[in-house]
Order: sequence, then structure tokens, then C-alpha cells
Amino acid sequence: MPQHLFFLLLILLSSYFFFFSPQVNSDAEVGDIKKARLLLRSVTTTNPKHGPGWIAAARVEEFAGKIVAARAVMKQGCETCPESEDVWLEVRGRI
Repeated sequence: MPQHLFFLLLILLSSYFFFFSPQVNSDAEVGDIKKARLLLRSVTTTNPKHGPGWIAAARVEEFAGKIVAARAVMKQGCETCPESEDVWLEVRGRI
């Protein structure tokens, strides 16, 4: 996937999960969350130094109501990308 499409996808996923309610209501939403988790797991595995991937993965967990999982993802993101200002600001803003 070209890098500019990858970034666009991350921005769209982050925006989607940021603006909508953190309550999962339907089977379709559960399926969407599973797909997003799979995609973002791939993102963080193939490019672990990319901070926005960790942020998006944590937001998916937050959207799903899995706050402990979201914190664990952000912790891993901070450990993997210690120089990423975006990751640290995201953690700071969520505390």
C-alpha cells in the first residue's frame, strides 16, 4: 500500500472512532471493530516505529469500551516509539 494511502486510512479510522459514540450497538459495529483491530495490528507489526498506528489502535480499543486494552496499546506504543511526540501527547491527553 502506498504510504500516502496508508496515512489517509489512519486519519480516517482515527476520525471515525473519535467522533462516534464509544458504545458498540450492533453486530456490524462489532465486525467493523474486529476488522479495524486486524488492520491496525498489521500496521503496528509491519511499521512499529509509526506512532499514529499505535494511536489509532488505542482509539479502536477505547471505542470498543476496552479502556485497559487501550492503555496497554499506548504503553506498548510509548515503549516502541519513545521519540514520537504524537504518542506521548496522546497518552498525556487521555490520562
